[in-house]
Amino acid sequence: MKFEDPNGKNLLKRGSAHIVKKTTNGYAAMTSRCNLNAKSKEGGDWATFTEGFFYLQLTEDNTYLARWKFTPDNIKHHTTGDEFVIEEGFHNAGHNLSCIELHDDNLDPKNADAEIPDVPALEETEDDQLEPI
Repeated sequence: MKFEDPNGKNLLKRGSAHIVKKTTNGYAAMTSRCNLNAKSKEGGDWATFTEGFFYLQLTEDNTYLARWKFTPDNIKHHTTGDEFVIEEGFHNAGHNLSCIELHDDNLDPKNADAEIPDVPALEETEDDQLEPI
């Protein structure tokens, strides 16, 4: 992912996301909101996310099944309108959850014929069904 810091310097960062749903015009991938934020090594203010790429099944030798480009317009935060502040409990309150919309028209044309596997349906689990770690 590419960011621009307040001084105009470009920053690059890797993150991870998981496709969770097939949509009418592509896929929805969920990620940690932390992945979509960056600061320079010197610290200071947050950098602005400018663009990124989502690689499906990326391997160590840089091969992949498909690649989508995404921009800030393709990102939806679970808690919209909130400033991104890392504070106690922000993981559990939904402040660290974001969705990346992977639209078919942003799929790399080289991957147009990729056989993307079906996305399994999400399952709902009740609290009493969870096993303690």
